[in-house]
Amino acid sequence: MGRRLREARRGVALATALLLMLFLLVVGVAMLSLLEQDVRHAGREAETSQAYYLALSGAEYQRAHPSDPGPGQRKTLDLGQSVRAKRLDISVAADGTVTSRGYLLDSDGKVVCERTVVMPAGDRMRMYER
Repeated sequence: MGRRLREARRGVALATALLLMLFLLVVGVAMLSLLEQDVRHAGREAETSQAYYLALSGAEYQRAHPSDPGPGQRKTLDLGQSVRAKRLDISVAADGTVTSRGYLLDSDGKVVCERTVVMPAGDRMRMYER
């Protein structure tokens, strides 16, 4: 009777080891999925920040060079290609309100991310994001 009990227990150890390995595999796949989502989110956040600071630099450029572009005019600057092409669009309304847009473009020229900063007329120290 003791021999049969020992033989039955040998199979249990193998089954337990296989179940434990399956559990660890499922946990590992779930962690990889979460990590992939986190990396994608961080990339989008970096692109959004880059477009925002690009738009902010356009407003600062207009503050430093108030006649370029002048009221009622628009200026577009292509700032070259690194990982993504960057474009800056500064427009000045007739009342003097400055709208600056920063764009990140993919290799086909499609907009990946866009942020807008507005500097109201008469108050060059105040800016807000639209």
